[in-house]
Amino acid sequence: MIKVTKRNVNYKTIGRWLKKRSRGKWFDAWEAAFEASVDMEIPLDVAKEWLESKNSDFRIVALKGCIGKDTPLEFIEQGLSDEDCDVRIAALEACKGKKDVPLEIIEKGLYDKDPDVIIAALETCVGRDVPFDFIGGELYDDNCCIRKAAVSACAGRDVPFEILEPIILGDPIFSVSAAALNACAGRKDVPLEIIRDGIYSCNTAAKVAALNVCAGREDVPLNYIGTRLYSGIFWEVKVAALNACVGRKDVPLSIVERGLHDNNDYVKSAAMNVYEKNFPNLFKHFKKRTFEPPARVFQRCHNDVIVVAEIPQDAFVRGDPGTRCRSNKAKIVDIYGKCDGEKVGVPENGEGDFFLVGDEVEVDNFDPGFHKYGSGFHFYCLL
Repeated sequence: MIKVTKRNVNYKTIGRWLKKRSRGKWFDAWEAAFEASVDMEIPLDVAKEWLESKNSDFRIVALKGCIGKDTPLEFIEQGLSDEDCDVRIAALEACKGKKDVPLEIIEKGLYDKDPDVIIAALETCVGRDVPFDFIGGELYDDNCCIRKAAVSACAGRDVPFEILEPIILGDPIFSVSAAALNACAGRKDVPLEIIRDGIYSCNTAAKVAALNVCAGREDVPLNYIGTRLYSGIFWEVKVAALNACVGRKDVPLSIVERGLHDNNDYVKSAAMNVYEKNFPNLFKHFKKRTFEPPARVFQRCHNDVIVVAEIPQDAFVRGDPGTRCRSNKAKIVDIYGKCDGEKVGVPENGEGDFFLVGDEVEVDNFDPGFHKYGSGFHFYCLL
């Protein structure tokens, strides 16, 4: 999947997109406004104006634009008092990355009447030093989604295993018990029998969670992990098994080779990571590029739009100059043409929603194989 890791988008563009309520053939500007708003740089006076708008879309986007930024707390407080639950959720999301958020704000979200707002408040607790009482009461809620969010908020916290164990073993909803096991990743006090039972469970989420707990634990027998890699049919399980192999000295090269020849690109990418981390002396001889791409390359998009990109020096490159090529990284430097009235590129293959000038993209399931039709950012060297 192609992901935009860095996007510079103007708030004026977002405002224009929000007003485009009609769905275009290839590019839905209204939906794109919500997606890109997190990366938006918005002046405080404009954000304040949008928070006062009668249109809830503008209020939501104004708060999304606060995520990870140094914005006034009164914006968040105003959003939490909004009558629209989606605005209140956006206000809690805006707390992410801010260390100076008073506990009273999170507590207000936890006491909200809307379950989705409560879940957003619990997600705000992840990685934050909040009293366990904030989370503990929700571990036994009647709503399974709230329970799942509560146990997920226990990750990285010094929560006694005796609290999580009955949820892992006894919650009637598999996704909740798996989330509780996932919250134990990085802990050394999870008994091997619980890990084993999770790995051999009939539930995919439980298998993945148990394998996540194996990461960094040399006491887990390799056959627990290898069994899932060789007999698993779900790529998520195979990826988790390979991730659990990173850094282990007892992992044979055959496991990596099997992963590299899997049919799924996410599995291949995970295997390549094990190869790089566990076998650095062999990996340094691995060919990252089949050729050196020109300074600018081109991707054909919907509506005859051409995206112009640069391939970073550290990127993988597959293919050859005369045909279709691909890479795991790219930077969009120009766009020729428009799609549904906007200067955006919408990939024809459906990989990634849209590209803007200035976007930096990476492919998290890049196929390291040497064929040209695997996953990646596809391009041509000539127009």
